[in-house]
Amino acid sequence: MSVIENVLAVGLQAGLSLSATSLTYTQGDNTIEDLKGTQGSTDWRTTDSDGFPLRKTSVDWLVKAADLVVGGNPVLPKRNDLITRVLGGVSRVYQVLPFGDDEQEYRFMDAGRTMLRVHTKLMTEDEV
Repeated sequence: MSVIENVLAVGLQAGLSLSATSLTYTQGDNTIEDLKGTQGSTDWRTTDSDGFPLRKTSVDWLVKAADLVVGGNPVLPKRNDLITRVLGGVSRVYQVLPFGDDEQEYRFMDAGRTMLRVHTKLMTEDEV
């Protein structure tokens, strides 16, 4: 990475750390507790099977790629992984999904691939 890319990546991580919340990330039988993430969103434009335009909004989670580690090995988000956030006595479970045509479940946010934007959809919301 160039010096400018390093500075931008550090600034991005610092800014997101200030607004991060504690999450639980589940991939298959593996769980990552206390993953720090910041909530965001992305607006998607696509078309339905009849060609009519659709607009969707994903709930995104901005996380450090280095924090997604299972059994000592780094992992990347996969379709149907779950992100759980408990806040204010309410547990919300989000399912990792791609949005839009030919999209992935995540995007790297910087040239150094240190930060991820994980696309999700709210699945359940329960009081705890």
